[in-house]
Amino acid sequence: MRAQIRRMQREFERKVANASAGGAPKHVTRFLTEDETDVLREDGFERVRAAGLVHVTNLSVCDWLVKSITTFAKDVSSYVPGHFDAFAKVYHPISNHDVEPVRTLRWQEVVPDQGERAVQRMWFDPFKDLVPDGFEPRRGTLPFEIIEPMLAALRPATTTPDECYFGVWEGFGGSVVPQSLQPRLQLPARGYHVFRGTIDEIRVDFNFCFPGQTSNKPWRRQSANIWWPADHAWCVLSEIDLHGTYVGGSKACIDALLASSELEATYV
Repeated sequence: MRAQIRRMQREFERKVANASAGGAPKHVTRFLTEDETDVLREDGFERVRAAGLVHVTNLSVCDWLVKSITTFAKDVSSYVPGHFDAFAKVYHPISNHDVEPVRTLRWQEVVPDQGERAVQRMWFDPFKDLVPDGFEPRRGTLPFEIIEPMLAALRPATTTPDECYFGVWEGFGGSVVPQSLQPRLQLPARGYHVFRGTIDEIRVDFNFCFPGQTSNKPWRRQSANIWWPADHAWCVLSEIDLHGTYVGGSKACIDALLASSELEATYV
């Protein structure tokens, strides 16, 4: 798979280079950058709508994260800023992904001891033998099926839903974000490409599409990893190595997440 992705990326770069002399390629996707420079992506990759996301080159909007997140994988403050009033862990649904019909299990149905260290860390690997083959929670992305209930809880908790920031991990081999894109937000052990848009842009899929496809199935979608509103009312992180998502925010915000019947979440 990785070799195929690299071949597709090289082929795309060749096409862009050949097209540059005679204008832009026919079918492209553009990341608008703040200096009005377009970064072209081929139609064979998932589109990130130009009207939706703007690449952030002034990373001062990330200073609060750089100052707050100074450790890696130590505790909740290694994932989201530690000053919030409350924190939640949102467990990613255990699904059979690409098999129809899709079935979903909850962690509490599968894991016999909720006190297990692996459960506390939102790490599912030790429990794979407890579920049928093919069942696994998504790792390192906010699963498509829980985006809407997450938005329902987070949108009322911010005064700036029209100005949010989205960090995409720099290491995804199949990302539609050009690997050469700079600058990047650097946090302990992780680097992110940062974009600005409305809160609804968390629905954007950053994973490439195979040629001939215009969108990915839900189980192949790749969300932003870290996102927050301009007023810093909350912060969300789907760590690339975990099967869950951390959220920091006000007590009312976190209570709303835990009150949702569509989410499996606990206080940290």
